Amino acid sequence: MKKVVHEIHRRSLWQMLGIYLAGSWIALQVVEQLTEAAGLPEWVRPFSLVLLLLGFPIVMATAFIQQGMTGKQAEPPGQSVADGQSRVRTTSSSHGRTRCSAGWPRSRCSGF
Repeated sequence: MKKVVHEIHRRSLWQMLGIYLAGSWIALQVVEQLTEAAGLPEWVRPFSLVLLLLGFPIVMATAFIQQGMTGKQAEPPGQSVADGQSRVRTTSSSHGRTRCSAGWPRSRCSGF
């Protein structure tokens, strides 16, 4: 149990929980206002709540996985833990922008 709590703190899952709850509350307020103003059916509010509840474990699992497997630390940008070489290749384009040729794990190159 102590190890699980340590992993939750290390991976900042408490922060993600707070952000998700705040965002969900804002989304529900917007849905309520739109339902009243636009005359949407009554099932829209509970349906939006169900969608937010279904999205919760997905968001938390994604936040958990983003920090890597248990026991591994996130590697510094542009470095590989395994071989010391960069996994992300950057090239300069003719417009002066830097392009990254990487997959989903390196999405921070694209600004996400």
